[in-house]
Amino acid sequence: MSSDKERVELMYKRFPKCPLCKSDKGYGFSGWIDDFAECVSCKAKWKLLSWFSEDAKMELVKVSRDPMKRTVIGHELLGKIYPTDFWQKIKRLQVKAKEVGKETEIPEAKEVREETIPPKPTVSMPVIIVILVLILIVIVAGIGVYYSQMESQKKPKFNVFDVRLLDEGIAVYIQNTGNKDAHGVTIETSCRGYDGDASTYGELEILKASETRKIITEKTWSSYNFDIPTLDIFRVTVTVTCKEGVSQEFIFEVVD
Repeated sequence: MSSDKERVELMYKRFPKCPLCKSDKGYGFSGWIDDFAECVSCKAKWKLLSWFSEDAKMELVKVSRDPMKRTVIGHELLGKIYPTDFWQKIKRLQVKAKEVGKETEIPEAKEVREETIPPKPTVSMPVIIVILVLILIVIVAGIGVYYSQMESQKKPKFNVFDVRLLDEGIAVYIQNTGNKDAHGVTIETSCRGYDGDASTYGELEILKASETRKIITEKTWSSYNFDIPTLDIFRVTVTVTCKEGVSQEFIFEVVD
């Protein structure tokens, strides 16, 4: 069995200079049987295959790098297995398959260019667009939640600031002092005096925010007539409700 020392010596005999960078600074060897050779200068690395046979080959497992120029050489040969005479005939910037011969069955080789090492990967435009869309969705959702909360805090609020006894019922002066329109507003009164009791009822389809209305509530039940002149003092209770769930009560003492 051939020794590792013979393997190293054969590498230097076949390749006194690096096949890619043409440096003569030598090689470093690694692997269980020193079957990997790496150029000390450019760090290009080959795996040595069938090294002691006439069919010896080399596989480029690491490209040649020039850290000062930030270039690579042999990028198109990376991972390719070629006979040793292919690597011996290679020029620094050009490789031609016809120099090797058809019997090697080497695919037509392109120029081995010195290529600038590509910059570090950056985020692609589609990814940026997706991120921006997601951010926009979050912002819109946040605005929607904010306005939803603000809307839920809005509600009608009533102020009954005057009532008057009329022949046909009771006139109620009401204002929506809230920040939301009131729908299905009902006004119920109960009136109690020395000469009898009465109740009235009225409704509004809508009472807009900041709107003031006068509504005459009609009698629904009475134990006396409002027409009878008296010096009575009436205690009037006004209850206002709406479909938005607001219910308020107001009490007045009215001298007839």
